[in-house]
Amino acid sequence: MALVEAAIVVHLRHAYYPENPLALFPLRLLSADDLALELAREFATLVMMFAVALLAARGFVHRFAAFVYVFGLWDLFYYIWLKVYLGWPYSGWNGTSCFSFPGRGSGRGWRRR
Repeated sequence: MALVEAAIVVHLRHAYYPENPLALFPLRLLSADDLALELAREFATLVMMFAVALLAARGFVHRFAAFVYVFGLWDLFYYIWLKVYLGWPYSGWNGTSCFSFPGRGSGRGWRRR
């Protein structure tokens, strides 16, 4: 799933930013048709993750845990594929992926009192 998502993002980046697929600005808005297709793709990805969680566990709590686990794996491999195809993110600590890797300074976390 992550490979398919990354491949589509790479394709869209090349279609909307042919001169520099890594450019962030100026932001170009998707056409209405592309936006509808993009939302359908995102929804289909979530449905696939829910299906895996539904088949992997019983009970709401276990299914939710399975969904979170699958989502985490998908997210990790999504960024790995983007790194392979685009060379982005430049590092694991940029503004979009720093929360994927918990560590010192990434958030408050839970503390025992």
